[in-house]
Amino acid sequence: MEIKNIIYKAQNSRWVEEEPEIIQSNPFETVAQIPKSLGKGETRTIQIRDGLSIGLINQRPTQSFMYNVKHNDLLELSFLLSGKMEVFIPGTQERCTARSGVSGLVLARPGFTIEVPANRPILIASLLVQPALIYSFVEDNPGLMLEGLINALNGPQDEIYCHEGAITPAIQFAIQQIISCPLQGPLRQIYLESKALELLALRLDQLNSHELNSNRPKPLAHRDIEKIHYAKDLLMDNMENPPSLLELSKQVGLNDFKLKKGFREVMGNTVFGYLREQRMAKAHRLLEEGKMNVTEVLYGVGYNDPSHFCSEFKKRFGRTPSSLIN
Repeated sequence: MEIKNIIYKAQNSRWVEEEPEIIQSNPFETVAQIPKSLGKGETRTIQIRDGLSIGLINQRPTQSFMYNVKHNDLLELSFLLSGKMEVFIPGTQERCTARSGVSGLVLARPGFTIEVPANRPILIASLLVQPALIYSFVEDNPGLMLEGLINALNGPQDEIYCHEGAITPAIQFAIQQIISCPLQGPLRQIYLESKALELLALRLDQLNSHELNSNRPKPLAHRDIEKIHYAKDLLMDNMENPPSLLELSKQVGLNDFKLKKGFREVMGNTVFGYLREQRMAKAHRLLEEGKMNVTEVLYGVGYNDPSHFCSEFKKRFGRTPSSLIN
């Protein structure tokens, strides 16, 4: 997204438009502070190279607001890591609710509007990609079956394309590396370019798999997909003491077979495989922050056995938990 094209709209007794405070941190990176009347946080845009940029939204709103995002024929890949938002296309009936753990691939000309609820921190990572980069990927990789996306890119200016996918552990780890990049200057730009391309490849592979399997019989009903996301939310809210599979199936209103099958289809992992990966991701983040020791972190993410936690952590990240804080 282009910072200069963002306008916040806050609702008190009436709609009030506010432009963000712009901070130029380096030649390729721009930060916009959320208007103080709406809360705290920022929107960061990092221009990686022609046709590819990263957006990071990390905000704590004190009241509900909307902001308009305008693109010039760009494809947006968004990753909602925490929080909730409503997305709609002005002038159309297109509207959807996005929840944490979900990635959206959106082509909407000339842009769209995001509505963020009050008192709910929100963290979003996004990639903005020019069509030429997608075309080059398809030309260089004949195995890519991105027919739906390519048709949308070649379609009329009012064409709307949207694909929803899960934020897999690999995608989440790549995003975390982008957020916590320790480098500065030109090396930072090189590092972030490699991670942005990795993230783009992972998301296009997800879309490619979806298109290859698009003729599968009996897809999940929309109401069942909602229940799967509810099950995911219950797991995340009770990470320290999660419900059993039978308890979870009763809470969301699906039998355990449909829950297991549907969860793998929607989230790309088994129920407790997903929980394990999210525990590891949270543990990695907490250890990197350096505010808690290893014992506090392992209990905080739901482990009771230190040796089991350390073994799982090393298997996932290739290093011990203590190495992140020593």
